[in-house]
Amino acid sequence: MKLYVVKEDERPVWVAAVVGEDVWTYVANTGKFHRNDGARHDYFFLNELQYLEIGITGRQPARQKMWPRNERALRSTSRRAA
Repeated sequence: MKLYVVKEDERPVWVAAVVGEDVWTYVANTGKFHRNDGARHDYFFLNELQYLEIGITGRQPARQKMWPRNERALRSTSRRAA
């Protein structure tokens, strides 16, 4: 998984996680990442937005609570929110 700040011109639009062939964007209202097919299309095909890679910081236990360790866990988290 890689994390990016997604910008349109100089304005930050999303925080995105690229997991395999899926792009997940953070939605502040829900406090979760949701799969975003439009962002996926832009990331892999259009490249109209700017993607600045960022790292994950913090202690290991905090990361385990915030970020699922694999794609299956990320998908199951998203399904529960729907």
